[in-house]
Amino acid sequence: LILHFVYTNTTNNRMELMGVLSALKYFPNPTDMTIYSDSAYIINNLKNGFVKGWIESNDSEKKNMDIWREIVKLYEFHNVNLVWVKGHNNNKYNELADLYANISAVVLNPEKDEI
Repeated sequence: LILHFVYTNTTNNRMELMGVLSALKYFPNPTDMTIYSDSAYIINNLKNGFVKGWIESNDSEKKNMDIWREIVKLYEFHNVNLVWVKGHNNNKYNELADLYANISAVVLNPEKDEI
């Protein structure tokens, strides 16, 4: 299964978050899963509970809270194991994800991200 979205007016972090959100949304029932990401921004903030703290304190200074809120709900719904992988380090699947992202960015008609 390959899911891909293309947006203009966005950031790398938002697109990384959208990838995680899409994976979590794909499964309608609670599911055991492992999500691999080269985004320390995502892995560290979820694993260390920082995002949940931002939500509870209604921290308006934090970016991407619209996506983070959805991710946290689904992260708690599923049983998720998060694994950080080093980017651009010959990891077969990470390189494949980068390839798909780069192709999508130039081939597909992008939507405007409503940041």
